[in-house]
Amino acid sequence: MKTSEIAREYNIHQGFFERYLVECDLNYKDGFFGGYIVDDADVEEYVKGFLAWNENREERDKKTNEEAEERKNRAREEWRLEEKRRKENVEKTMMTTGPSFEGYMITDYKGIVFDETITGVGIKTAVKGMFDIYASLTGEQLYAVSERINELKSELLYRLKEKAVNAGANAIIAIDFESSIVGPGGNTIMASAHGTAVVIEKIQKTE
Repeated sequence: MKTSEIAREYNIHQGFFERYLVECDLNYKDGFFGGYIVDDADVEEYVKGFLAWNENREERDKKTNEEAEERKNRAREEWRLEEKRRKENVEKTMMTTGPSFEGYMITDYKGIVFDETITGVGIKTAVKGMFDIYASLTGEQLYAVSERINELKSELLYRLKEKAVNAGANAIIAIDFESSIVGPGGNTIMASAHGTAVVIEKIQKTE
């Protein structure tokens, strides 16, 4: 007997009845045009069981939804705290262009961290660059492009610290930054930075 026919005959909700069959792992077959097919001999028993199951369905669904929402909120809070800790660790990550830090010893090497970027000069920088043309004629520094390169350097160094933290490090040594201006008319800036991610510990002074 089709579940659609059962629903009409017993005045029950077809969708909830089909859900009951699935959740209770009862015997049924898939219908050719949707819905399920139940053996005629099982209909009375299944309907009786469904009516009992359906009495507390709303309460169960409410409880299930509340539990799901609670898990979602807990996961969201755990992610927020983890992200906060990660950002704090990134901010605390020490960096140097040298091979070590004075007063610290390296206890572990986590490997090379590298990042690069390619970006257009941009309208703002280009407008500044028009004024730089005059500045270059008078021997002054071209500030527009150098300012943009410094911005890229800060962005790359921050991303290096993120990668170092993800690798389990708390510092980066031997940092090197390179940049070049390419493209027609020098309208593209290429920049890269790399270093070695390490774990460092403060050297304890002995009496």
